Amino acid sequence: MTVTTLLVERDRYRLEDDVDVDALKDELVDAVRTGGDFVHVRALNQPDTVLLITPKTAVRLESLPRDEYSDWDGEAFVWTGVGFSDESALS
Repeated sequence: MTVTTLLVERDRYRLEDDVDVDALKDELVDAVRTGGDFVHVRALNQPDTVLLITPKTAVRLESLPRDEYSDWDGEAFVWTGVGFSDESALS
């Protein structure tokens, strides 16, 4: 899957160019493991959807109230409950 923006809370990790999520999977997992951060991935082919990767799960979001993710500088999103990747890879 290709993404256009990757954001971690507290702006610790920022990518503005298009990247391949599969190539960054280990880096994404390490980012949430070491800092307990949320990694937001914006998909090019789904502009109204982001992926939220936490230390234990990865889910698709849409319409989450902005105040719950005050550091998110894009649109606000809510849980859809749809799994994005194998949770065992993130545990």
